[in-house]
Order: sequence, then structure tokens, then C-alpha cells
Amino acid sequence: MSTFLDAMNVDVKAFNNEFYKKICKASLEPVLQTCERAKELDIHLEVTYLVIPGYNDSNDEFPMWSSEAIYYMSDNGPNKRNNLWKYDLTSSTHTQLTHFTDFDITYPEIGTSDIIFEAGGKLYLYELASGNSTEVKIDIISDQIGLIPEQKNVSTYQNNIDLDGNIRIEVVLPNNASQLDETQLKQTLDNIFNSEEFKKKMIDITSKKDPTKSRTSPSNF
Repeated sequence: MSTFLDAMNVDVKAFNNEFYKKICKASLEPVLQTCERAKELDIHLEVTYLVIPGYNDSNDEFPMWSSEAIYYMSDNGPNKRNNLWKYDLTSSTHTQLTHFTDFDITYPEIGTSDIIFEAGGKLYLYELASGNSTEVKIDIISDQIGLIPEQKNVSTYQNNIDLDGNIRIEVVLPNNASQLDETQLKQTLDNIFNSEEFKKKMIDITSKKDPTKSRTSPSNF
């Protein structure tokens, strides 16, 4: 029959043989052997996990098959925290693999040699061969382009002359100005005030204020 099967679904009642003996009057082992045989025959396998309140409602989730074991997430430990567990198909035993007490693990995913999961906002790798869990260090690389000083054409920025004849200049700073330290802010302002566009604009403004003046010096302001 296997030659005619592309996919199959197996309803696993629980990952506990005592449950099968007491409730189902059967054994867990043949169910898992069927799953294993389907994998060997390259039949797509979907596993359904039936939850019965009061009987098997501990959070046994995310079953992951690898070699002779099924790895899964469960809160069946003494601290009632979700941790990584392993069901050995040969010995029919359950073993807790990780022992997080302050946080639950979440979203485990298995690869060829390890399982990645999240706990407490950090990523961890559980190595199947060694049984060790190590934190995955993540470095976010950025060129911080928003902090690089640059020259701006301020010719179109708002400026005017007050009623008392004093020149008032409004300079629009970059959006990241609040992130700049004192040295960076000073450098940004120097770049603006020393730009040719700014100097030309100043000459135009002062010429309009007093046509007899063709040039002006920053010291006048």
C-alpha cells in the first residue's frame, strides 16, 4: 500500500505510554513505529496531537523527529516552564533536555544537527550530538548613515527680517539632530554656515536690507 501513499496523518493521543495503556488500552510504541516507517518510505507525515483536559493537557507541543528520537516542547517539568524534551523510541523514555526556570522556551525548530529556540528574548542552539545549549550572539551591523555630517543646501529654508531690522535666520537641522552629541552638532552647524550656498544667501538677504551693502561679514550677526 505504501507505493500508493503520498501523505498520511497519524493521530498521536499522547507522548506517554501510561496514558495509552490506561485510556486507549493500547501502546504508544506501535504508533511511533508507524510514524518512523512512514519517514523511511518517504511518505509525507502529518502528526495530530489530541488534547484531553485532565489527561494529557500538559503543553506537549512542536514534535520534531530526528533519528531514533522525537524532540518536543513541554511544561511537564517541576517548574512548569516550557522546555525542550526528548522521547527515545528505543527505550520509550522521556528526558528533559533544557532547564529554563525564569522563561519559557518558544518556537523550537529542528535542523540536521541542532534545534534553535527562543527563551527570554534570546536565541539558543541545542546541539543534538552533545546535548549542550549555547546562546546565539546577534550583531546588528549599521553604517549609522544618519550620524554622518553632511552639507545642506539651505537656500530654500525659511528666513526673514524682524520688524526692528534685525536679521533672523531659521536653520532646519537634520532629523537625527537629537541623536548628535555636542561635537557632532557643532560640526553640522559649521558645515551649514561655511557652505557657499549659505554665504550667498546671506549676501542676498543683507543686500535686500540695505542695498548699499554688497557683502556682509558673519561678525555682523
